[in-house]
Amino acid sequence: MDDVRSEIRAAFEREQAAHLPAAGLRRNVVEAVSARERPGANFQWVAVAAAVILGLLVVVGLMSTRFHPRTNVPAATPNASPRADYGRPPAGVSLIYVHDPTNPLWLVGYDWTGKPRGTVKISPAIGAGYIGQAPDGQIFQVTPSAKGGSGVFLDRLGQPILLLASGSGGYTGGVWADDNRHFCSISFDAQTYAWTLVTQLPGEGQKPVALIARDQSVGQTGISVAACSSNNDRAILVRTTIAYPSEIWVMQLSDGTVVSHHTYPANLLASITASRDAAYISENSAAILPSAQPGGAVVTRIRRVSDWTEVAEPGVASVLSFSGDDSRILLAGSTAAGQKSLLMVEDWRSGSTIWHSDDTKAYGPYLAEPGGRAFALTLMTPGSQDTQMDILIINGDGTTTALAGRYATAW
Repeated sequence: MDDVRSEIRAAFEREQAAHLPAAGLRRNVVEAVSARERPGANFQWVAVAAAVILGLLVVVGLMSTRFHPRTNVPAATPNASPRADYGRPPAGVSLIYVHDPTNPLWLVGYDWTGKPRGTVKISPAIGAGYIGQAPDGQIFQVTPSAKGGSGVFLDRLGQPILLLASGSGGYTGGVWADDNRHFCSISFDAQTYAWTLVTQLPGEGQKPVALIARDQSVGQTGISVAACSSNNDRAILVRTTIAYPSEIWVMQLSDGTVVSHHTYPANLLASITASRDAAYISENSAAILPSAQPGGAVVTRIRRVSDWTEVAEPGVASVLSFSGDDSRILLAGSTAAGQKSLLMVEDWRSGSTIWHSDDTKAYGPYLAEPGGRAFALTLMTPGSQDTQMDILIINGDGTTTALAGRYATAW
C-alpha cells in the first residue's frame, strides 16, 4: 500500500512540475504592448520578449497588443490577517496601490514619497480577477481575466460604481485618459470585423467615437489605444501586424476626425509609446529583434505629434513611458543576461541621464506620476515566478525611494 501511495505522490509531483503556475504579470509585459501606463498599448513587451529569445534581457512575459497591463491577484494565505490597515485613503491625493502580501483583496495606497496613506478593501464577491487602478488611484477596474472583458469599476474606496446609463458596461481593454476618469478602448465586433474606438466614464455606458477599420485578419493584426487625452481632444491608435507596429492614427476624441495617419515598413519598429497627453510618441527601434533586416537597424526616435517632427533620438534604448509632465522618459536598453539591465530615466530634451540602474534585476510594471516627473518601477530577479516584487519610486531629480517589503501591484 505504501508503495502505491508513493507512486501516486510521485506522479502527482511530476504533473505539477510540468504545469507550473504562470507568472502573475503575464499579460503585462501589453499594449503595451497596449498601454502601461502597462502603459496605453504597451508594445515594448514584444521587443523584450524577443530579446529574451536572444538571451539579451530576462523579463516576466508578454503583453497583449490590445490590452492594458493588470496584475493578477495573488493567492491569499489561508486564515492570514492583513499586514496593516491604514484607514480610508484621502480624496484627491495620487496614490500608488499594491496588494497586501497576506490579504490580496486589501489594497495599500502609498503616496509618491513612499508613505502609506490608506487601505482599500475589495469585497471577495468582486475581487476574483484582475485589479487595476487609474493612474491617480481614484478609480479601480476589476476584470475576470488578463485579457479584459466585461468587468466592474470601483470608486476610490473600493465600492462598485453603478451603471447609470445604457451601454455595455465593463471594458474591452485600453488605457485611462489623461483626466484619470475616462477609459478609452477598442471594441471589436466579431460579426462585422469592425474595430471601433470607444470611451467610457465609469457609471455610464461605452460611447463609440469612430469606426477605425474593418479587418478580418484577427490574429495577424490588431488595433490598440496608445494614448487618450480628454484634455487635448486627441487619441493615438496603433495597428500591429505580426507583432510589429504597421500603422498609426491620430484622431480627435470629440468627433472621430482623423488628424493624421502614418504607416511603417514591416519589422521597422518594435513598439510605439505615447505620452498620456498624446503630444509625443516614441518610435522604438526593432534593431534588437532577430528578424531585423541587415542594414535596416534604426534608432529610437521621439516625434511631436502635432506636426510629426522628430525632436529627439534617445539611441537604441526603448522608451517604456513618458513622465506625467512629458519632461522625462523611462528607458530600457538591450543587455546580455546577468549583466546590468540598463534601465534609466532621461531628460529627453537635453539628453542628460537623471537615473540609471546598478543591478541585474529585470523590470515589471511601471507607473508615471500623474502630472509629475516621477516613476514607480517594479524590479525582480530574472526568471522569477514570484508575483511580489521590489518597488522603487524614481523621483524627478534622480533620487529614489524603495517601498519597505515586496508586493504585487494594482497597476
